[in-house]
Amino acid sequence: YTGGVEVVGSNPAVPTIRLKETVVFYLVYTTVPDEKSGEKIAKHLLNNKLIACANLTPASKSFYVWEGNLKNETEHLLFLKTTPDKMKTVEEEISKVHPYECPCILSWKSIQVHPPFLEWAIQSMA
Repeated sequence: YTGGVEVVGSNPAVPTIRLKETVVFYLVYTTVPDEKSGEKIAKHLLNNKLIACANLTPASKSFYVWEGNLKNETEHLLFLKTTPDKMKTVEEEISKVHPYECPCILSWKSIQVHPPFLEWAIQSMA
């Protein structure tokens, strides 16, 4: 855990305590239509030092509605790791090079990262 506590609320007689968390890393997820697209995005972000690393999974089945039609497609999952200061640019760059008109780009905030991995990741993006 990294962070602390914060007292919030307007009544000092009845303080509300909220945990403060410091985001130290992001796990970013997107889907791609094929391995080639996933590699292109990953290499683009790596070459620009926007991510520390990427994981491209084998094909999976995706189900969704697009333009009123139920779709059943094969997609690959792409997981990317980055720092908070690079997150906005990562999203912008994925959108630029992604083959989809409306790519799924989700991110999870990590408040705890294995210190040796975090050190390596930060150095790899420097």
